[in-house]
Order: sequence, then C-alpha cells, then structure tokens
Amino acid sequence: MASEKLILGMAGTVPYYDEKIYLNPSLWQRIKMNLIDYRSLGYNQPIGQGAYFLFKGLQKYRAAGGESVELKMWGNIDERYSALSKAYDIGDMIEIEGFIEKQDSLEKLKRCDVLVLTLSLGVNGNKPFPLPGKMFDYFHVGKPILALVEESYCAEVLRGSGLAYIVDPKDQSAVAKVIEELQKDKENLKNRFKINKEYLEQFEHKQMVKNMAAVLNSL
Repeated sequence: MASEKLILGMAGTVPYYDEKIYLNPSLWQRIKMNLIDYRSLGYNQPIGQGAYFLFKGLQKYRAAGGESVELKMWGNIDERYSALSKAYDIGDMIEIEGFIEKQDSLEKLKRCDVLVLTLSLGVNGNKPFPLPGKMFDYFHVGKPILALVEESYCAEVLRGSGLAYIVDPKDQSAVAKVIEELQKDKENLKNRFKINKEYLEQFEHKQMVKNMAAVLNSL
C-alpha cells in the first residue's frame, strides 16, 4: 500500500532568491553587487537561498511522477514564491500562510512530518553564517530535518543532532531523490532520526558560557 502524503514544514522568514542574478547578472546588477553592496554590506557575505532550490527539487520530484508531498510555509514568505510555484507546476503542492505567533508556529511544526531548513549560500569562499535561531527551534520540535545546506560548521551541528538529512541545495536531482525517499519511508522516520540530546547540550546557553569561561581561564 502506498505511503500517506508527506507533510513538509517551513517556518519563519523566507527571502526570495533568483539564481540567474548571480550566475548571469546584468551590467547594472554587476555594478550594484561590486560597488554598492560591497561598500554597504559586502558582496562576499553569504546569500539566502530561500525556498528556490527546494522548489526546484519539488519540480523534479513531480516530473518523475511524485505526488504525495505537501509543503506548508508560513511566516515572512516573499510573495513571489506563489507565482514561482505556479510557474514550476507545483502550486497545488504548496500552502503559503503569513505570520503566526511563535508558540502557534512551534505547534504547527510538530504536526509536520519533516521540517525544511535552507541556509545561506557561501560567496567567494565565505562559509554560510553559523547556527541560525531557526535551527534550534527545529531541534526543540524534535522532528526530522531536511537540510538544504552547503558544507559548513552548521552542517556539522546538524549531523551531530541526529535529526538532519543533509543535501546539497544546488543538486536538484539529489533533493528530489531525498524527498521521494522520505515520503516512501514516512512511517519509519521516527526510528531513523533520533535527537542526540547529549551532543546538543553543548549549545545550551549555560553550557556555552561555561565552555567560554574554561577557554578564558586557560589563557
């Protein structure tokens, strides 16, 4: 018997990302990235991928005949994702909702099967920003995490958590394959992904302060 529909959950701020801008920028975009952004923010800073590569993976999943997945997004979601989902012919697989209170958001995450985490992409050798707050919210919920992340310290922490399935965001075939695998194995996800509480204790505030004090005392 076929597995039930897999519910993916993605909460918080989801910025819009357009791969074409960074792969083939116009003259004005090159000027802006090299001058304006460099002076104000630094173009070498990591770039938020938003849900772009996730959508590409879902598009490939559907093209291969996959249907039993639904992505629920809520929070500060860029409005252009609605149009993008239709352009990729996955509009009926996506549910987009606005901001909800944090406790309500956590409860909604608990009702999902898998939580989606997409982290910033490195630029010019700079690694993505480490340890976003959303990641720890996901750890608190304790559900499996589909992490579209590049290799970084954050990827190491996700592996150590015991909850994450890490995939290269730019490999859409791999993203689609992982989504299919998770959907087919939905009933066994609780057994496959078990939180490593002992590992995560080191990131609790009191423990981080204690570790920092030990380092300072050793100087």
